[in-house]
Amino acid sequence: TTVPTMIVAEGGLPSLWLIFATVFGGTLAAGGAHAFNMYIDRDIDALMERTKDRPLVTGEVTPRQALVFAFGVEIVAFLWLWGTVNLLSACLAVSATLFYVFVYSLWLKRNSTANIVIGGAAGAVPVLVGWSAVTNTLDWPPVVLFAIIFYWTPPHFWALAIRYRDDYQAADVPMLPAVKSLRTTATRIILYTVLLWGLTLAFAPVADMGAIYVGVAIVTGAARGLGRAYAEALAAEGAAVVAADLNDCNDTVAAITAAGGRAVATQVDVADSQSCDAMASLAVDAFGRVDILINNAALYAGLKGARFEQLDEAQWDRVMQVNIKGTWLTSRAVVGAMRSSGDGGSIINIASLAAVFGLPYGLDYVASKAAVIGMTRGMARELGPDHIRVNAVAPSAVMTEGTEEFFGEKFEKAKTVIAANQLIPRNLETEDLTGTIIYLASDASRFVTGQTHMVDGGSWFL
Repeated sequence: TTVPTMIVAEGGLPSLWLIFATVFGGTLAAGGAHAFNMYIDRDIDALMERTKDRPLVTGEVTPRQALVFAFGVEIVAFLWLWGTVNLLSACLAVSATLFYVFVYSLWLKRNSTANIVIGGAAGAVPVLVGWSAVTNTLDWPPVVLFAIIFYWTPPHFWALAIRYRDDYQAADVPMLPAVKSLRTTATRIILYTVLLWGLTLAFAPVADMGAIYVGVAIVTGAARGLGRAYAEALAAEGAAVVAADLNDCNDTVAAITAAGGRAVATQVDVADSQSCDAMASLAVDAFGRVDILINNAALYAGLKGARFEQLDEAQWDRVMQVNIKGTWLTSRAVVGAMRSSGDGGSIINIASLAAVFGLPYGLDYVASKAAVIGMTRGMARELGPDHIRVNAVAPSAVMTEGTEEFFGEKFEKAKTVIAANQLIPRNLETEDLTGTIIYLASDASRFVTGQTHMVDGGSWFL
């Protein structure tokens, strides 16, 4: 629990030295605490099947040796953390040992069914140590994390204690399953699990984890340009991202992980159903679910423009395969996972201003994006009962490598003409689009579906 907390506190990956120093010091402190515990519990350890072979019980280590070792390790842990991390982290680590020894081992363990409930607080202190190691302070996010571990400990330990209830009864230790019925124990486990679930949800706003905390997003066409921008923006808001493209997405994944996010890369041909199914399966295997699909992959850069009667027929067919069929196949591949989660999902289809404005000399692209808008509306009607929202985003020409390749030598002139025909007279950048994507991917748009969102500086009104 220490290292993930440090990553959250840093907003990325802390220095490897700081991680090592903190974990090493925490390990020493925990080792000392357990040595104290085995010294205190050596009498009852001899009565319990699972602990009867501990070195204090068998005589391999004398009580005096164990006590000297425990004190020595705790002193070293304190000095190490003070010297390599900071004083606050050192004090927190040793305070956990003191609580574990005096509150749990000496007081509660043999006297109350609340032993692991209250005593488990010692096991939640490492998140405070991790946070303070990075910030040298404490704040509300580590307090919530502390509460998460605190409420996780009893149901986890009670489930284990059911397995060893005979041991606890033999040693007269009032662990809940040893003194209460299995029904009562199961009820408590469920109650604490519900409280734990609520705390995990509370952590997101308290720690400013982003609008899509715990969501899993697939972004197609994520190797560069808009797709990469969408993937990085979703990851920054807390989503785990599957970056998918016919081309290599490793640079996209590297940028996300360097910023502290979670992502995997996969190759996909959106015009191939088996490839799309494999992409969806990878997302479920890697992250357990699919909540968001960004249908961004499309043929655009490199298309040869011409009057409609002179367009290349093979190019036309390929555009329809990728831009239309690809949107259908990827959506079809993920909808099962979205349904089975019970939480619905959000499918965001990337259309284009060209579909409603009527881009000349690019009828294949115009037709494909108009079809995407129509598909968005039809899919929204079908998937609404499953709480799966389907929306489209229709940007004007975004200043990416793809747009530059599309316009070629006319790029600079096109930029000027496009900006002049917008109410906001400047060109569209990737950062102007990511906010709309985050909105549609998050619960902020939970009652929005079937809509086409124009992000075009006021070029066109729907």
